[in-house]
Amino acid sequence: TANSISSKNLPPDMDRLAMEVGSLFGNVIIFFVILLPIFYYFWRSDDHAEKVDLYYVATTFNEKLVESIPNLRLYKSPRLAQNGHTQTFYNSVFRRSPLFDYERISMQEKDGLGTFCIDWLYAKQGKDHIPECVVIIVPGIAGHSKQHYTRNLIYQCHLQGWHGVIINHRGCNSPMTSTRPFTIGDASDVIQTMEHCSERFPGSPIIVVGFSMGGNMATNAVVEWSRSHRNSKINLKAGISVCQGYDGGAGVEYAHTNMPFYDWVLAGKMREYVKQNEEIFSKFEGLDLDAIKNVKKLRNFDEIFTCKIWKCENRKQYYEKYSCIGHLKKLDVPMLFVNARDDPLIPTFLLDPIIEAAKINPNVMLAVTKHGGHLGFLEGWSRARESWLDKRMTEYVKFILKNCDT
Repeated sequence: TANSISSKNLPPDMDRLAMEVGSLFGNVIIFFVILLPIFYYFWRSDDHAEKVDLYYVATTFNEKLVESIPNLRLYKSPRLAQNGHTQTFYNSVFRRSPLFDYERISMQEKDGLGTFCIDWLYAKQGKDHIPECVVIIVPGIAGHSKQHYTRNLIYQCHLQGWHGVIINHRGCNSPMTSTRPFTIGDASDVIQTMEHCSERFPGSPIIVVGFSMGGNMATNAVVEWSRSHRNSKINLKAGISVCQGYDGGAGVEYAHTNMPFYDWVLAGKMREYVKQNEEIFSKFEGLDLDAIKNVKKLRNFDEIFTCKIWKCENRKQYYEKYSCIGHLKKLDVPMLFVNARDDPLIPTFLLDPIIEAAKINPNVMLAVTKHGGHLGFLEGWSRARESWLDKRMTEYVKFILKNCDT
């Protein structure tokens, strides 16, 4: 008809444009009708839940805990994320967290060796609300309050009506004011944060949660509290450790031998840490900053930096002093440990000490998932939704508050 337009009547450029638009439209249709449902099918959580291995002494308290949190025994990982590297990469690169503002407080260390910063996110009821508990979050290596895993957990605390506080490791997302850096196991900053929380909210129960390296710090802090601060005003109720390796020396050697890429990434974090705080570390006599800034292996970094800073003769002495492996049987408050068997940074043989401790210490409970990677534990394909880990930690804290005497 006179009103119809065919491609034969179009100028050459318009003809080409019409073909490109048609092709693009066709690709979009194919993506949404065919490819997107296929991707969703494989990325969504598997309908078949995987059994989580639980290790604990069968006390009345522990049996009640397991009964109260039935999903602690089950984990549904996405089909496309049943690989430790996938979960680790997705969590560190694509996972997102809610946006909110913290209240920052600078903590002056009692012995005068510099400062460190903590960031508060208060309960949804407001800053002056007397919380059911205060949750202290200890990040992993070179970690701080901007990490997605710390932000997601503290936001869940906010929604539950709990005050949350994140420790920024010295010189990470905070100014460096002394040559004393963070380390894998020094508990002093965690203990001082406990004291600060107890002063601000007297009597409020405290839960300490550590991720990766921070899990080692949190464990040491719980042991230190039991040894030296049990009669203080710190009302410590429980601890949670996620994806720590328990034996720092064995973990570093494993990464060096079997996971060179991850070893290089972690060494890079520490190189960057030194570069960012070079002005401060240049004041420490005996450090070869040029060599440190070019190190490629974590074990070498510890040899030429960490051991010198912490006055250890060698790496063996340093790891033995600060790893929590020798303290697991001494824990005398409830503590939940979570690991994944496919964690590329934590091989399964590193779980042997915590499995042994869980079998004889009624305060230790270990949950080991088949999948989960390092700090992953994804459920579904949304970048912002709660992970399996977020849900279980929240349920664990609720149980502790309800069942542990104040």
